[in-house]
Amino acid sequence: MEDDAPVIYGLEFQARALTPQTAETDAIRFLVGTQSLKYDNQIHIIDFDDENNIINKNVLLHQVGEIWHISASPADKGVLATCYSKTFLAKHFPALCFIFGQSHRVGGSNTPQAGLS
Repeated sequence: MEDDAPVIYGLEFQARALTPQTAETDAIRFLVGTQSLKYDNQIHIIDFDDENNIINKNVLLHQVGEIWHISASPADKGVLATCYSKTFLAKHFPALCFIFGQSHRVGGSNTPQAGLS
């Protein structure tokens, strides 16, 4: 058996949220949410090609706040949700939820941008 070199993926910002995307049956995919107070946060969609030992990524902006939890739909690979906190006009909103739907699928042209509702 061959020894494969380890695969490492680095992020610009600290991350606390990681989940596998189990609805995606054709690829090994993980979702990672960043947690930054100063900059727009991101959702990294990471595909791992185990045959070639390669990582491919897509990055979505998550401008609504720092991500504390991320969850992928077990039935639809085009749906994920984040729990996040946000400070807006000197008020702190500690637990809000944002759901990315069908229009934000990987490879689509839309970048999610949401405000507080």
